[in-house]
Amino acid sequence: MPSTNRMSPADHAALTWNREGMPTSGNTTALASIPLSFNHEFLRTLDAGDGSGPFGPHYHIETAWRLAGPVDPDTLRAALADVVARHEALRSVIVREGTSGHQLIFPPGTPELDVRDGSGVPPSGRPHVVDALLTEIETSSIGAAELPHVRAVLVRFGQQDSALFLATHHLAADGLSLRIIARDLAACYGARRSGREPDLPPMRPYRDFVAWERQRAASEAMTQAIRYWREKLQGAAMTPLPTDYSRLAGLPEVTLARRFLIGADVIADVSRVAKSARCTPYMVMLTAYYQLLRRLTGLDDLVIPTLSLGRPSSKFNNTVGCFFNLLPLRMDLTGCRDTAGMLNRTRETCIGLLNYEIPSVHIFEAAPDLMASARQEYLALIPFQVHPFAHVMDGTRAGDLEFTEVLRRMGPVGASSQLPDGGLWTLSFDPSGGVNGTLRYRTDRFSEQTALALISGYQESLRCLVADYFR
Repeated sequence: MPSTNRMSPADHAALTWNREGMPTSGNTTALASIPLSFNHEFLRTLDAGDGSGPFGPHYHIETAWRLAGPVDPDTLRAALADVVARHEALRSVIVREGTSGHQLIFPPGTPELDVRDGSGVPPSGRPHVVDALLTEIETSSIGAAELPHVRAVLVRFGQQDSALFLATHHLAADGLSLRIIARDLAACYGARRSGREPDLPPMRPYRDFVAWERQRAASEAMTQAIRYWREKLQGAAMTPLPTDYSRLAGLPEVTLARRFLIGADVIADVSRVAKSARCTPYMVMLTAYYQLLRRLTGLDDLVIPTLSLGRPSSKFNNTVGCFFNLLPLRMDLTGCRDTAGMLNRTRETCIGLLNYEIPSVHIFEAAPDLMASARQEYLALIPFQVHPFAHVMDGTRAGDLEFTEVLRRMGPVGASSQLPDGGLWTLSFDPSGGVNGTLRYRTDRFSEQTALALISGYQESLRCLVADYFR
């Protein structure tokens, strides 16, 4: 079914202004104009304007859920529209004007719901179909100006078994936002099926976050945080890895994903180490990555980029938007030879991040030379992130449906949505007790052999860390 109030890239390019000074596109008039968030400002610094960066059609995120129970597509489509009406970020576009820019918020519209027939697929083959479709969505194009931003696909395997896929442009939502969208969708679907109002938690719109962070930017707390980062990063440079190919070679910019599993037995040992060392499992896994980089580069002073949720105030925990934050974690391992000492330094570094987290754009302004080494011809960054929200939708009931997120991918390798440069580590906890890992990498920078060696090296580093700690 075609969506209503949907803006294409051509519509966005043809924006006009009415007598009240608000932009219009066809019969659709923007409801409001608000400033960019600081994260949007930071992403603008990474965009070359050639369609390959954060504002291009391949910078999006996606995930899938298995649905147990009978699905009514019309009700699901209406519930999607409810979610778009609730969250302004899903119907906002970014207008870039030279060095300035702003967001335009448009009226609610109904997202597309592509319903596909999977009735001929036997149960044993359904996980592979889900994996293949996720790869298809990962490699598709989603324009930053297409409204609403949510793209949905429903595959119906049988009366009691379906799969739902959701994707959004990354300028409109982040990883936690996708799960908020799914949670709210389940609530709205269940409410429509039972003829009642959805039971949803209070939510502040993304524009409130933009106003809040701009007010915070003038605070004494921000001044102290900038001072902390300026001192912490003095003389520092990001720690890139040697690449196989030159960034000037003009090779096709293809991103592939290599997936791996860290077993529940290893993660149980990681949790034991974390408890004993007064750390979190994230800190233990981050320390293992520090150890790997130390071996690969021969450096003791390491700066690893990591991604945080970027929600420093709990008042925005139910808000959909572009919140994630790229943060440089500097740890000097000089003179530190034992695992316990490394864990202590990782903990201190992470506590500093928690106490002084501010938008990335301010950090890089305080340390303007931080990225110099990463821009060299045969070097590239690979940020490290651990998702803390694996079980948000695990067996959630919505009327006569049960939602369970697809966390484990079947295929070992597949094409993926585009990365600005280098690669990206993502680790997420699985309900089985293990960790699902993905290393996404640009094939114009790294070979498959290098990617596999990095994965093997990280897994070995984590096992050695656990063994050394309890030796």
